[in-house]
Amino acid sequence: MAVQKKGIDYFPLSTEFDDSIELIIAEFGMTGLGILIKLWQKIYATEGYYCVWNEDVALMFSRKCGEGVNVVSEVIKGCLRR
Repeated sequence: MAVQKKGIDYFPLSTEFDDSIELIIAEFGMTGLGILIKLWQKIYATEGYYCVWNEDVALMFSRKCGEGVNVVSEVIKGCLRR
């Protein structure tokens, strides 16, 4: 019996960002864009359309991004606002 794979191996990234992404870049710079892309990678690689998010996940995610938990948290809050 075959095991069904969760998540996807890749996702398309548009050559032009819409205003919501441009506003993230305007607010947080390229750090914000990097965190957003890493978040998309996490979402698409795990369940395909969401990911579990709690304090432990946030801590591990921030370590992988090379940014502090507070920076990651602020960028994600900004993304949710947009």
